[in-house]
Amino acid sequence: SAVLGEIEATLGQVKGNRSLQRMLLEPIRAQAGSRDEPEFRRSFLTLMVCQSLGGRVDQAVPAGAGIEFFAAALDVFDDVEDLDASESLWRKYGRAQALNAANALLMLAQLAVARLKLKKVDDSTITRVMETIARHGTTACAGQHYDLAWESQPFIHEAQYFKMTRMKSASLVECACCVGAVLANVDEKTVSSFSLFGRNLGIAAQI
Repeated sequence: SAVLGEIEATLGQVKGNRSLQRMLLEPIRAQAGSRDEPEFRRSFLTLMVCQSLGGRVDQAVPAGAGIEFFAAALDVFDDVEDLDASESLWRKYGRAQALNAANALLMLAQLAVARLKLKKVDDSTITRVMETIARHGTTACAGQHYDLAWESQPFIHEAQYFKMTRMKSASLVECACCVGAVLANVDEKTVSSFSLFGRNLGIAAQI
């Protein structure tokens, strides 16, 4: 797919360490669900929203790759924090290597978004995309804080569950949709509408 090609092109900027490149592909392919025919669901939303609003899909591809790098980084961090997932990087390579890989994935997310410049996307839109990803990322971290804090509690209220889910899990789906709308250069009301769509979709998926 175009997104996979963009991911591999961005990975090429990790110079001199092919073993790290291979390691970084593992969580990306894991979240796609298949090694042979990956389905990048979050970036698909980015491209789909952009296209549905009259934007150019080819211009949105680097941002889609950035979304995948970003989500993979948070997945790796989450696995280390929760000490779960049998096929996670920390179980295969140790916590230190997993944390290093997660940091590299965050840097690659920024490099991927910066490649929007190659698609003739203007600087102000690129800045908005970066801000959108960072804003939703901090929301996801706040949701993870609740998740970790409430792990020891025998019971949480339904309202607490939805708050945590909205912030932690749904924020990444919301981010993917929001970025697609931003790249289509639509008005703020439309961006907000697609953000809400992504938020609700993310909550439903998590449930």
